[in-house]
Order: sequence, then C-alpha cells, then structure tokens
Amino acid sequence: MVNPFKLALEGKEHDHTPVWFMRQAGRYMESYRQLRKIYTMEQICHLPDISSKIAYEAASYLETDAAIIFSDIMTPLENLGYKIRYIENVGPVPEKYNGKTDTFISYSANAIRHFVNNYSSTPVIGFIGGPLTLASYIVSKGPDRELKHTKTELIKRENELLELLNEITEIVIRDALSQIEAGAEVIQIFDSWLGFLDSDYVDMIIKNTVSKITEEIRNKGAKSIYFSTGTSGMLESVKMANADFLSLDWKCSLKEISENYGNIGLQGNLDPTILSLSLDRSIERSIKIISEMRDHKKFIFNLGHGILPETNPENVRILVKKIHEVIQ
Repeated sequence: MVNPFKLALEGKEHDHTPVWFMRQAGRYMESYRQLRKIYTMEQICHLPDISSKIAYEAASYLETDAAIIFSDIMTPLENLGYKIRYIENVGPVPEKYNGKTDTFISYSANAIRHFVNNYSSTPVIGFIGGPLTLASYIVSKGPDRELKHTKTELIKRENELLELLNEITEIVIRDALSQIEAGAEVIQIFDSWLGFLDSDYVDMIIKNTVSKITEEIRNKGAKSIYFSTGTSGMLESVKMANADFLSLDWKCSLKEISENYGNIGLQGNLDPTILSLSLDRSIERSIKIISEMRDHKKFIFNLGHGILPETNPENVRILVKKIHEVIQ
C-alpha cells in the first residue's frame, strides 16, 4: 500500500488522512530526555546516527505517516562562520567566529541520508529556517520573538539587512537541496516570526527570499511546505511563497481557505495547547477538521505549531490512531 503522506503530496486518492506533527520528536518524550543527559543539542545535530534515531523512534512510536529529521534550523549558519550555542531556557545563540568555511556541510542532509539507509520504509521530511527567522537570531544575538531588533534593522538599515537575507537565502537553498539529494520527500520551511511584520514587509521578504527557495526545491523535483506564524490574516501574501503546501495555525478555518483557494495544499491545524490538556477534546476537534477537509486531496493533518513539552506522548499516539480510523 502506498503511503498516504506521499499520495497527499501529489494530490492523489488515499484511504485515510496522513498525519505527522511538528516537534513530534523532542522534549515531551522520555527517550529524548534520556539522550539529552548524554548529548548536548549541538552534538545531536552533528551526529547523523543519533539525529536520525530520534526522528525514527518518534515516528515509529506514534505511528505517524512521516518522520521529520531531528535537527535545528540554525545549523546552516555554521557555513557562514557562526558557532551556535544552545542555552537552556533561552534558545540558540549564533556567535560569529570567522568567515565563510571552504567546505559546505549540511548536518540535516547527513542525518537524512542515515535515516533513508536505515529506516527506508518511513518517508522523511527535511526542513530549513526561513531567512528572516535566521537573520533575526543573528541581529538580536538570540531569539527575537517579536522582531523588535530585526524591525529596527529593517527600518533603519534596510540595505544591510537585505544583504544578510540574500546571503542566508543562498545557504539555506544549498542546505535544502542537499537534504533532497540525501532522500527527503519534502522540505518544510519554518518562518517563526514573520507575522510580526506588516503586510508590505511580508510581501518583500517572501518575494526576495522564500519564493526563491520554493522555486529551487521544485526544480529539484521535491515538494515544499511553508509554515509561518501570525500570518492567517495575510494569506494573499503568504501564497506568494508559491509553496506546494501552506501549514497554517488554529486561528483560521482550513475549510474556508480550501473553499476560497481551491486546490492549494494545506496542512494543520489543531491548537497544540488543546492536545496538551485534553485528549477527548483533541479527538473531537481533529475529527471535525478532517471531516471538513474530506474532499481536499492535498491535506495533511498536523498541529498549528509544535507539540508542547508538557504533552503526554501516549495521548499523541492515541490521537494518531483515531485520525487513521477516519476513512476518507
């Protein structure tokens, strides 16, 4: 039987809704917490066998229709001469230590290659960070969750920031293509802070960076999923990314978007807080979403953001089973 995730990517008939979750491998799982007692985040990202093992064990336990490789969006910046420090309760902090390296390396591609060679029955998703999101970490020397520092750069020193964005765009394109060559079925682009910009800046960023990335991914024969937060009211702008799928949060109706925009691929969009607090309500909301999207062949069930650390893994596993029981 052909995997329903692969069929949904192509818009073909499938017998049940495919499902995977952002952050489906991570802090909410005991197996991951045990590994973090042995390895640092940086070490895990640099060790393809450990990274791929984490991705596979999560997908296998939950019985999702795809795995997403375990890594971090910041690792491509190492090719631009940044060292990434991972600080507890803060997040990744990029520190410039030299110029560009002569040898390009994609740690995610290395992990995907190991995954494909060892767990080939499960489709694997690669991912990159959106250039704006990566630039925000550089500008603010850490997370810039409301883009306060990044907006200052954009407004006062636009040319310098655009130059940085162009540099990052080139390196993440190279990273994405490396992941595809290694065996990724699709690349998800994470633009975590885009929605803090106004619509004109969003248009500019998507046109100058994201649309170039999705074009290169398509030219390589793979699919793209574009995820951005706080952009539900800017759908016309987000569509300019020209991604094969849009991953949307719980602040919008996938049914309405499907009705208004036709055959665009959609992914989402259960609120992860509901999943962390109530299995029954999660099942109820998920079945409602799936029922509303029953006639949309290019639909993949997911959360509207990543699984929260306090979520019970067994509840996630049960939810996957319930989703699979809803026949298309």
